[in-house]
Amino acid sequence: MKGKLKNIFDAVTSIQTALLRFSDEEGQQSLQVRVVHSDDYLIQCILPDEIPIQLQIPNKKIHLVQKYHNNYFFISGNIIEQTQDDSRVLSLAVKKAFWFVRRKKENISWFQEKYIYENRQTLNLAS
Repeated sequence: MKGKLKNIFDAVTSIQTALLRFSDEEGQQSLQVRVVHSDDYLIQCILPDEIPIQLQIPNKKIHLVQKYHNNYFFISGNIIEQTQDDSRVLSLAVKKAFWFVRRKKENISWFQEKYIYENRQTLNLAS
């Protein structure tokens, strides 16, 4: 795994929760999920118990959003499968991952890039 993506994964999984956002026939949906690192380019999202088991979101484009103190994380990708053993576990293939840090000086604040990862292989295959 590349260094930038590993650093982002380590930070995201240490926080453990994130907001999973996707669109369906009902519009924009947001779910709070637990996040665990799975594979080189995969993150697994664990759905909470109160979400209906019938929720089907494989092959959907999703965004995983996290904020922790002054750190902001944004990961985009596709849900590639719901784990057979537990349909509450979703595997996310990461296409892009960003880590920004909020900086402030007097009355001015801005986001400073810490790490940016883009999976060019996946993007080229999709074109």
